[in-house]
Amino acid sequence: MGLSNALYAGLTGLSANSQSIAVTSDNISNSNTVGYRGSRTSFEDLLTRSVLGVGELGSGVRLAKIEKLFSQGAIIGSARSTDMAINGRGFFVVNGQFDGVEGSFYTRAGNFAPDREGFLVNNDGLRVQGYVADEDGNLSSVPGDIRAAQSVPPSPTEDITIHVNLDSRDEVPVQTFDPTDPAGTSSHSTTVTVYDSLGEPRLVTVYYTRTGPQSWDWNAVADGEDLAGGLTGPQVVANGSLTFDTQGRLVDENTVNNTVDFQNAAPGQVLNFDFGDSINTDGGDGSGSSSFAEAFDVSFLDQDGYGTGELVDMQVTEDGTIQAEYSNGEIRTVARVALASFQSPVGLRRAGGTMFRQTLESGDATIGFANTGGRGAIFGGALEQSNVDISTEFVNLINDQRAFQAATRTITTADELLAETINLKR
Repeated sequence: MGLSNALYAGLTGLSANSQSIAVTSDNISNSNTVGYRGSRTSFEDLLTRSVLGVGELGSGVRLAKIEKLFSQGAIIGSARSTDMAINGRGFFVVNGQFDGVEGSFYTRAGNFAPDREGFLVNNDGLRVQGYVADEDGNLSSVPGDIRAAQSVPPSPTEDITIHVNLDSRDEVPVQTFDPTDPAGTSSHSTTVTVYDSLGEPRLVTVYYTRTGPQSWDWNAVADGEDLAGGLTGPQVVANGSLTFDTQGRLVDENTVNNTVDFQNAAPGQVLNFDFGDSINTDGGDGSGSSSFAEAFDVSFLDQDGYGTGELVDMQVTEDGTIQAEYSNGEIRTVARVALASFQSPVGLRRAGGTMFRQTLESGDATIGFANTGGRGAIFGGALEQSNVDISTEFVNLINDQRAFQAATRTITTADELLAETINLKR
């Protein structure tokens, strides 16, 4: 009975250590797998009590548990801007069907890229989850599929901001602006590109004409061929006046006309010209445009319109905000990546593809933003490598191998003793 027990005890050693070798081999083979979490084995002894209940006899060993290790892996830079890495706790949430199972999966592997429909997906085509932004940049309250628009429609120019210095030493005589001779009836000019409702860029030149001490008229002129009605030559599409005090500060700005009909575009487009924070405006301090004894200069020029833009790139900030960059210069917030945390990550079940499923042992996923709830920060354009330490795994492999060999010796010894016992009959 005792020798048979020794044989089976050796057999349990073979089984347990072979499984440990398999776990170690799995770790080594995935040492370069992005986001892979290493495993380790835990053994426990087997015990057989005597018939009389006196004394205890060991019956070998068994594999008690294969534990996942969730230590931080090294973060390295990536050439793809949509790749992400988590520094700290937390998991990316992806949704879809994998290996016949539909639902949410959790992973540390952040090698993501847009698919042909614009959805951000992982290598297995599962869609990354996040708090999606609307056109105004407001985030949804419930996570959903992250998708970047492949193009953005045009937006007509409405507001134009120009900050200039009109030289107070200008000795040009007081005159009236003539659109047929803009250069001869003005002292300075500024050209700005505006966009109509179809996204067509139109050149508008603003001319500045001195009308008195520290007083100027401004006239915005467009080419008649760009306007509806079959006009020719330069045409005034907006005009007004600017007044400065003896300190060169902007006191007043007035607009007389600022409505334009571009050819083939929506009629009645309003162009609001803003030259600064005039003193006569509530709370104004006279900043922006000025009239100092300095040469004419344009210190700021901006307008809010743009043409059609195609998706060029996406960037990820540390808090997980994804911003899409378009060919027209527009930058739009697409979403903020959702991260999940668990009370007991070791209770997660492997699903393959470096993904996990939640279980009763792990508890339910708590989903929120990066840098909140201890979920860690997100690095864009980076990937987290496997947390496997090759040197440690090779030492473990040697230990497993020796333990396996020792178990075989136990079986060989028990076999030899049984043979000797049988020979006693001869």
